[in-house]
Amino acid sequence: MKKLLCAILVLLLAGVLPLGVLASSVQAEGTCGENLTWTLQDHTLTISGSGDMEDGCPWEEYKDEIRSVVLTGGVSRIGAKAFYQFEKLKDIDFGDSLREIGPEAFYDCNRIQRLVLPATFRSFEAKCFQDCDNLSLVYCYGPMPHFRDSCLWTVGHIDLYYPLNNPWPSEYVSPLLSSYGSHLSIYGANPDILDEVQTVSAASVDDTDQQAETAEATVPATTAATEAPTVPTTAPTAPPTTPPTQPATEAPTVPATTPPTQPATEAPTVPATEAPTRQTEPPLRERNTGGDGWIGLLIIIGVLTLIILGVLLYRISSHRGGRYS
Repeated sequence: MKKLLCAILVLLLAGVLPLGVLASSVQAEGTCGENLTWTLQDHTLTISGSGDMEDGCPWEEYKDEIRSVVLTGGVSRIGAKAFYQFEKLKDIDFGDSLREIGPEAFYDCNRIQRLVLPATFRSFEAKCFQDCDNLSLVYCYGPMPHFRDSCLWTVGHIDLYYPLNNPWPSEYVSPLLSSYGSHLSIYGANPDILDEVQTVSAASVDDTDQQAETAEATVPATTAATEAPTVPTTAPTAPPTTPPTQPATEAPTVPATTPPTQPATEAPTVPATEAPTRQTEPPLRERNTGGDGWIGLLIIIGVLTLIILGVLLYRISSHRGGRYS
């Protein structure tokens, strides 16, 4: 009888411990839009649902834990300052429904090295990737998006690619190159360029800076050969001795899929220093406490079970005149 009780106790403990580990793997969750939710698990922030993300950063208290971001479902917009100065963020999966990245959304995220934007993407808002100094490759599957003020301005150099089957008009590409000077090159290439270009895979986040230098040095020299003939690759002038802090003018704002509704040389409508135009209160944070409640309930059940079995054992022993005592 005692051996039976011990076996039951071991089974109960074996069932409780895995549930506790499973419950603790989800660190936090909450909402970030009318139809959007977020979950932080194993250093990955997953945003699910459909529609536009609200401005602000509901997960700011976890900024030192977030290494990657994944958009699933129909997320169409990343809010302003959503990942402002997230120093450990490195990888972003933008999903297949994104249309816009809000102002300063990834400002000063220095470990981001490349971006792959879906065919639905239409707008880089002001300063959304400014000072992401390790960013070196951007691939846009769709038509030419809007490039708002200083959206890709870094101290380094960025190779920007568009698909050969959807070329960007040179009348908009040329002003964009002029505004970024030697900091930006634009090429036409098939998506397989993403496999050819050597980039740093997910390794230790502590040596990212050294890995970024290696990735920049291993970009194939044959990349420019796929350039569309009508699109210039770099600005003709040499970089100044002291580079400017931001592009002098805003890049073209007319996408390639629609006829231009205003002259290509129209002055920017938003000053470089203007604050984000949409601000809302950050969504209420919610902590996942469901796992702790289940652990407590299972422990209580286990204790009650042991008490009942002990009482039964005592009654049996007493009934048989202490035979099992």
